[in-house]
Amino acid sequence: MANRVRRASQTADAARRSLIELGAELREARLAAGLRQSDVARALGVSHTQVWRVEAARNSGARLRDLIHQARALGLALSLRVYPVGDRLRDQAQLALIRRLVSRISATWRVSLEAPVAGPGDLRAFDVLLTGPSGQVAVEAITRLRDVQAQVRAVRLKQRDAGVPGS
Repeated sequence: MANRVRRASQTADAARRSLIELGAELREARLAAGLRQSDVARALGVSHTQVWRVEAARNSGARLRDLIHQARALGLALSLRVYPVGDRLRDQAQLALIRRLVSRISATWRVSLEAPVAGPGDLRAFDVLLTGPSGQVAVEAITRLRDVQAQVRAVRLKQRDAGVPGS
């Protein structure tokens, strides 16, 4: 149960940080355009208080549609992306595949799970990174492959950015 509570708390914190960052960006764009909150509100057909709530991150229930609408009014496009971080949910087949791989690795190799690709700010990770006497081997454990080309491109970019040789 504690893990669920921790994840919920982390999710709430991440949502709050995202709303604060988005609000600051919208405020900066509005100020750079020489507009008042009431100008933006009039263009959107809402009250200036609603514009203030978004900019001040006081609207935790803000709908995505409203955020996109406010960004568009300022000549911006809101973009959302997802990145792998920390302990992600894995299916049982992927966990079993990684366990089988790790059990067969010689003791001369160091095994790193969820090994970061590059420096700070890069959220990508290899499922398994093996470091041994002859160099490094990056492993992606894929049990449900949907798009081969997209997966190959993603792995090659990770290899390039991490300096891990590819095949």
